[in-house]
Amino acid sequence: WVKFKISAGLSSNPDTSSGDVHVFVVVVPRTRVVQMTEGNSASSVPAGVASNGGGRALEDAPAGHISWTKVRGSGDGTVFSFNWTSAEGQKLRFQTTTKASNNSDEEAARIARLCYVKFEAGFQKEEVLVYRQELYQHAHPKEVKGEASPKVEKRESETKLETQGKKERREAKDEKDVKVESSPRGEKRESEIKNEAKADGAKIGCQLEDVPLTNMSHAKVRYENSGNACRFVFEPPSGEKIRFQTTLKVLNNDLELGMRICRWCYVKFELGAAREEVILFRDILYRWANQGCNASERPDLPDPPHTAVGVVEPDSTKKKEQKRKGAPSNGQTSTEEALAKETKTQNTQNILEETGRERKKQKKGLEVIVDQLRAAGRLKGAVSLEGRDESKKGATINGVYAKLADGFNGKVAYEKMASDRSRYILFSAKRKRWVVCDVLEDKKGFAFAPVEDGAETPLGPYSWHVFDGSESGYNVDESVRCRSIDGTTEASPRSLANARSRGETVANRPSPSSASGAESSNESDSGSSSSSDAQDGSDSESEEAARKVVEVRKVEPRIEAKKREAARPKGRVCAKFMCRTGLRCHCHFMYVAECPNRAAVK
Repeated sequence: WVKFKISAGLSSNPDTSSGDVHVFVVVVPRTRVVQMTEGNSASSVPAGVASNGGGRALEDAPAGHISWTKVRGSGDGTVFSFNWTSAEGQKLRFQTTTKASNNSDEEAARIARLCYVKFEAGFQKEEVLVYRQELYQHAHPKEVKGEASPKVEKRESETKLETQGKKERREAKDEKDVKVESSPRGEKRESEIKNEAKADGAKIGCQLEDVPLTNMSHAKVRYENSGNACRFVFEPPSGEKIRFQTTLKVLNNDLELGMRICRWCYVKFELGAAREEVILFRDILYRWANQGCNASERPDLPDPPHTAVGVVEPDSTKKKEQKRKGAPSNGQTSTEEALAKETKTQNTQNILEETGRERKKQKKGLEVIVDQLRAAGRLKGAVSLEGRDESKKGATINGVYAKLADGFNGKVAYEKMASDRSRYILFSAKRKRWVVCDVLEDKKGFAFAPVEDGAETPLGPYSWHVFDGSESGYNVDESVRCRSIDGTTEASPRSLANARSRGETVANRPSPSSASGAESSNESDSGSSSSSDAQDGSDSESEEAARKVVEVRKVEPRIEAKKREAARPKGRVCAKFMCRTGLRCHCHFMYVAECPNRAAVK
């Protein structure tokens, strides 16, 4: 009764209270006291308690609760959040938004505090999320469904009609199938829509006169549907291609006007104008077209050059139709056919001349590089790596390579000349191969040629393996070869010897008599027998010969050994394992004790 007296202002005597209204107090744990009424009279919201605008009082966390300090708002006041650590030590971040809280920052903060209280009570995150969603729904007043405003309906209908009209115009200009549903009579035919689109384009585009039909621009300018633009590629005498375009979006999707402006830009390039000048000319035509295409304010157009190539027939479609229907000719068919054949022959001749000019240009480019190397003093030892098809991957290995002064890891290395991409030829001691890389590092490159020994140069009959992609990997390209430019650099003797010895055995080698010439033909029978023994290659004879070699080395003095080394003929030798171990000689591939040269020294 004391609480009733203080909070509600009622008398302490229960007999004086009204019989129609019953007042009671509900205490919610860890929340504010909420006053509710039961009866016919309306209840009032206590001070300090938020309301959702619907007449119902919503609770909040008690004043002084820790949630009032834990819940913090963002800088713009659209999000209220707090960090919570569960009893298991799991940390999580929880938030409420003003957008979901009826665009009220107070409601969002209050809901966040109530959710914090829920977490304190031991509820799980999923349960608190459900509770937050219920508070969001209570924060919004009940919406009364009614009929939409006539202004809104009018605005929506206008937007739909405008969008539909744009789509129909765009599809009609692209010559696609268009269905018109606005007409109550039904769908229009496709041909009528195309004709209307062409007529609309002609009304605007015809105000700008077109380039004469004899100009090359009519054959070069093309419309590309992918970019909705008119484009061409101009090739000036310098050889560098220029790509240019006009966009139809700037011209309100007027195809005819865009084609004409693009053709006039091509004429400007033919007259020798720079790219910046043509861009300025195009912008002037853009501005004139967007201002209404006033004929009196039309910009000055250039005079097309008289040396134009090609003739474009505007009535080609009509002539084809007459030919299909069997219409009588006017006597000019033979003349036109002869002119077409002459033009085709001339075009073929032009293509052949251009191909010859390209080959001469490539040859001239090689001569220029050689002259540059000769002037720089780097021509000696330069090589050329060639043969890779330009259409294949790894064609950048083709080119002229000059020697590097420092080399690479004690071996000679080469650098590609006159190229926008760095390419080097170096020897990989780790992999025992010549490699073409983009940097001076011992790694896998664009191509490699394996060698059996440390060849001094990449010249020689090596098989070059070129990278054909991640799927194919490295494959042998028989066309790729490395040759010397000045002719001073030759293949190393060891590389040639290894190339000759590939796939050969001791049995199919030539006999010592043929290798030593007339001198070996006069040798004793023991020499010929040892030659046959070498061909047989039996283990017992090898062991006996090795024993003889050891005995000869023990008896032989140092002076005789020096004479023997000096008497060795200088020439190409085969660095076989049996020669290096001293079992057979380098000159005849005979047992060392039976070598004619050694017998002559003794």
